[in-house]
Amino acid sequence: MILPVSRIPRTFRFAISARDPCVLIYESGDLSLAIYVDAIPLVGATGELKEQTINVLKTEFKINNMGELNWLLGIQITFTDDGFTLSQTTYIDKILNHFPIQDCKSVSTPIDSNDQWKAIEDDDEYTDATAYQQIIGSLMYLFTGTIPDLAYTITHLSQFD
Repeated sequence: MILPVSRIPRTFRFAISARDPCVLIYESGDLSLAIYVDAIPLVGATGELKEQTINVLKTEFKINNMGELNWLLGIQITFTDDGFTLSQTTYIDKILNHFPIQDCKSVSTPIDSNDQWKAIEDDDEYTDATAYQQIIGSLMYLFTGTIPDLAYTITHLSQFD
């Protein structure tokens, strides 16, 4: 069941974020909730405000309280006194093991601007375009999630298959 914004009680006192319509922010800014398919993580204040919000949500949805948010969409979330950090190291390890590239060499910059790239020809030694596209797609999730520095490099490499 979808709860239309028009049916959210005025006493709920959440507003839709100007940056993302799936994020609702409490009027004091102390609590936010993000709506993503079947997950609604609450981030911010603990205590009565959080409990009241959960109770309002329970009136419309079947709720499973999973406790403190540690993982969301494959991203590890760690809260500290200064804020929070996001990490996809587990996802990176899965990519490296899935495409047996765990022995690849690291570089200091994502791409060398002096490198010349060309599309692979059908008679080249490495012609598995599907595997290449899978690697690029997997890496795209990294830059949309936690490593935006890779955006230019991965977008550039996605032109070649």
